[in-house]
Amino acid sequence: MALNVLATGIEFTPQGGSSVNLLDDYEEGTWTPAPVGGSSIQNTAGGYTKTGRNCYVSWYSGTLVGDGSDSIINGLPFTVMNVSYGYAVFSNSHDTWSNGRGGYCQINNTGIVMVVNDTPSGATSDNDSGNYIMISGNYIVA
Repeated sequence: MALNVLATGIEFTPQGGSSVNLLDDYEEGTWTPAPVGGSSIQNTAGGYTKTGRNCYVSWYSGTLVGDGSDSIINGLPFTVMNVSYGYAVFSNSHDTWSNGRGGYCQINNTGIVMVVNDTPSGATSDNDSGNYIMISGNYIVA
């Protein structure tokens, strides 16, 4: 495979082939998580890196107040691709906000649904103050 750096992006050309793939979309920034089932967020910005149609996001909530409802985090920086393989898996750690142990992207949406360990059931937020959660994951952008 040949790799050419052009003014318009990075070109990947297969050896002996005529098709060209151009990587011309790279972006870094912040996004604003909006937890359903929580309020009073200490850290209101997460980070993302978008390369082509792949987007990696991460966020640490800091102090978060739970209200006992579904644990959903809205506000991903880009809409998730509307295909069955668009249900990307997210991991979480350092989590006292939900009873979830991971989650997935909602296709054709900008939300992450937290789920209970090894089940498709939705997780719920802890009805308390002083909670926190760390999440990260990759998904395909629409």
